[in-house]
Parts: sequence; structure tokens; C-alpha cells
Amino acid sequence: MPQEEALENAVDTLIIGYRNKITGFGISEFLETGVDPFRFTVNVSIWGLKAAIRKEIEHKIEMTLENLVGDFHENYLGNTRHIPTNTEWKMIPEGDVPGIDIANHERKIYLQIKSKHNSMNSSSSKKLAQELGELAEKIPDATVGCVWVVATQKRKAIGENKISEVGVCYKGNKVYEIITGEEGELNKVLEKLLVLIPNKIGETNFDDLLDEAAERVSTALVQLAEDSNKTPIQVVTSKSID
Repeated sequence: MPQEEALENAVDTLIIGYRNKITGFGISEFLETGVDPFRFTVNVSIWGLKAAIRKEIEHKIEMTLENLVGDFHENYLGNTRHIPTNTEWKMIPEGDVPGIDIANHERKIYLQIKSKHNSMNSSSSKKLAQELGELAEKIPDATVGCVWVVATQKRKAIGENKISEVGVCYKGNKVYEIITGEEGELNKVLEKLLVLIPNKIGETNFDDLLDEAAERVSTALVQLAEDSNKTPIQVVTSKSID
């Protein structure tokens, strides 16, 4: 069974981050990471300005959720126990041990956690392999490596070949099982989330929060367009294409 306190704390952090991103979303967040003016123009033509803005906000919020889910894996797995040995996993503050997110010091296991098979590119995977190799040399009897949660055994994760030369690699269901020592842990956590998240969000209506964010951004974008003697699409284009 999922370890309740660790899971609840990880869910709390995820929901707070998700809610804060939506409630704090304004015109600067809308424009600063760029908006594809062609996709935006198509959506404005079909759905109208405010609905197109909402769609773009949802797109950006989904990218934020990807990062929050990555943090969730670290927050949960880095605060669990390996049940068979009754040993603790700890989250490692960024930079304290280069390349490492969580560690079981008693068992001398040090791992980087990636949420998906494509979370790295060639450059970042090369850097991680170097960091893991250096740690393995520093602590010869340690197990170092990288895990990818959303991944299959049939497909190589980006960086897996490089990292397998210096450390262990685990993917998919094995990640949660290896760390907690509990068979089927990943699916059990997913089932628990279906109950836990609705209880945590209570009466908060995220659909309404998105509508409010779209209203804020729409009002600000129209004003910005008027002030600069441009159309909203021209403002979006000028921020995304030089």
C-alpha cells in the first residue's frame, strides 16, 4: 500500500503548485514563454479571442503540470521507506550531491529521478552520466543510477545507454517497486490519487479558476493591443517572432 503520510504531503505540494500557477496566471505569464501565433490565430478564428486565450493557458498549465508531476515523484519516493529493509529514502537538496535526487544512505543507493523517457537530451544525459560516474568513483561500494517513471522496458529512454555504462537504470513499474520494495506500488499510488486528489481540492472549481485567468489575460491583451495600436494577434506575434 502507498505510504500515506509521504503520499499526502506530495499531493499537497502538487495541488498547491497547480492552483497557484492558475490563480497567478496573467498577461506576463501568457506572453513570456511565447505563443505560437499560427495556432493562436486558428483558435481565435474558430473559438473567439477569450476561448483561444483559455486554450493557450491550458496548454501552458499542462507544461507546468509536467514539472509538478516530476516533483511529485521526488517528493513521494524521497520520503518513503524501503519496506523489506526498513530503511529510509531522503530527498537530496539540489546541488548537494550532483546528479542525485533521492538517496537511501543506509543502503548506499543514490538515484536521479526522471518523470518520462524523454526528460533528457543528449547533452544533459552526458552530463548526468559524468556526475554519476564521479559519484561511483568517490563511493566505490555505492549503487548509483537513474530511473524513468513513465517509460516501458521495450523502448530505450534518452540517456539510458550512456548512464548504463556507469550505473543502474530502472524504468516504469520497476521504479516504484525498487524504491519502496512493494510490488505493484505504482498502480496502487495511481488508484489512491483518484480518491486523494478530489478530497484535497474540496470545493475548489479549477474550471472557474481557468475562466478567471482567461478573463484577466483577455482584458490585459486587448488593452495592450489598444495602447500599441495593434491587434491582439499582432501583439502575440511581436512577442514570439522577431
